[in-house]
Amino acid sequence: MKIQEVLDVLKNADWDTNWSRQIYDVEEGLEDECIREDREKSAECQIPIKHRRDWIILWEIYGKKMYGTTNAAPNQRFHLENYLQFKLQDGLKLEDDFEKKCYRYIRNAALILYIREIVFKETEDSLKPIAEKVVEHYNDDNNAPANSAGKLSKS
Repeated sequence: MKIQEVLDVLKNADWDTNWSRQIYDVEEGLEDECIREDREKSAECQIPIKHRRDWIILWEIYGKKMYGTTNAAPNQRFHLENYLQFKLQDGLKLEDDFEKKCYRYIRNAALILYIREIVFKETEDSLKPIAEKVVEHYNDDNNAPANSAGKLSKS
């Protein structure tokens, strides 16, 4: 699948899937909440975190305007669109192979499961065991850094 084809799919895609939203909430979403609320030492947020994720800040600056909303949370459609636009600005071409040039390097579990369901057309039911393992990974280990379950989400 070419990068252009992925961008075409995203034009009409949902902002998130059930699994990508659930994983975001225990992965980067929780991490971001901890940073914003300066709760790095709380029981819920024991990972030493210094900086917010670039894509989440870009959502706050541009995404809300782009989607015409003021209160929506960051979403994986925006995440993937901006990731691809960044890669295109950095030298990739629209006709480049998405799996070889992009997907294989993505480690974010929420984004991976979004891609698998929206782009690769895997079903929500088929992804359920994987998504549950990822959520369990983060729920069982409060010290698990964001993106540490990327391999689980590609299994």
